[in-house]
Amino acid sequence: MQTEKKLKPASGFTFIIIHLLIFASALACFYTEQLGQTGIVILLVSLVLFRGYFTVQLNEASVLTFFGEYKGSVKKAGFYWGNPFMSRTKLSLKLHSCETEKLTLPDQNAELVEIGASIVWKIQDSYLSLFASDSPEAFIKNQAKICLGELVGQYPYQHFDNATTTTLKDLPTLNSKLDVELSEACKKAGIEISNVKITHLKFMGEPLPSKQQIRYNLLLKKKSAELSIDILESMLHKLAGKKLDLFSQDQRAEFITSTISALCQDDLSYLTKNNKNSE
Repeated sequence: MQTEKKLKPASGFTFIIIHLLIFASALACFYTEQLGQTGIVILLVSLVLFRGYFTVQLNEASVLTFFGEYKGSVKKAGFYWGNPFMSRTKLSLKLHSCETEKLTLPDQNAELVEIGASIVWKIQDSYLSLFASDSPEAFIKNQAKICLGELVGQYPYQHFDNATTTTLKDLPTLNSKLDVELSEACKKAGIEISNVKITHLKFMGEPLPSKQQIRYNLLLKKKSAELSIDILESMLHKLAGKKLDLFSQDQRAEFITSTISALCQDDLSYLTKNNKNSE
């Protein structure tokens, strides 16, 4: 892959002296009757050569192309002269900042989170920055959107137990990971990420207490079912060899179903009361 090529054009101050000599020779030709036409040609050439002068400011790059072909970049501030037929495009090497839009993305638990980031960046490679993307800032915002989507999907906003140690609320860890991923993605466009920080984070899904209640209810039902099965096994053991043998298969199934249903309801209310009392 082609990258930036540094170019060292001629000093503009040195070429001014040469240019003045050429211009003086053109004027001298006008005073000689035989060389009048030659003076006109030299004067026209001298005027064309004026297009070769250009300046480069501090924190600026000038990208030179010759009929569409990349010739090099000048980053050192100064006054220069180059091929007058070359096209020159100036790029700012200063630090720039931008913010992503507030994105609504799903986290690891498929709950929606609203997130936004602030990015400080600058152009590192003038060739890639000019020819690899139409707009460096638009490219950065697009890559930041992709990186944020991947990052948010790796972590939950919050968790129910201590199994997950990292959440989206751990901003230092997230900022560090986002910096690494975004820097890697922007290298191919000649952009250096100086700093990236998550500036907005908002939970858009269901609050945690209601989810804890759902899990708590499921746990109660599980305990109730286990207790009911133990009681039913004990009853069947006591009834073995007695009146249960007189039941038909359908009657026995109906008896077991109704018994489990009644026991589950009683046990669930008992467990709920017990837990409330213990609290």
